[in-house]
Amino acid sequence: MSDLYIDGEMLDRVPYNLGHIDELFGKPIQAMEEIDAKAMGASRLLDLAEALSKAAKKK
Repeated sequence: MSDLYIDGEMLDRVPYNLGHIDELFGKPIQAMEEIDAKAMGASRLLDLAEALSKAAKKK
């Protein structure tokens, strides 16, 4: 048995969400920008945070 349930309404939102992904991730990216990446922990997370920050600044 799965804890995940996907219905038609959720699937209908997928194209919109993918088309507006910057809206979904904009606030978290901005919040992460204000955190010292070294304080986030693992080096992989550091790399991802820096990449997200650079991507957000390009927009």
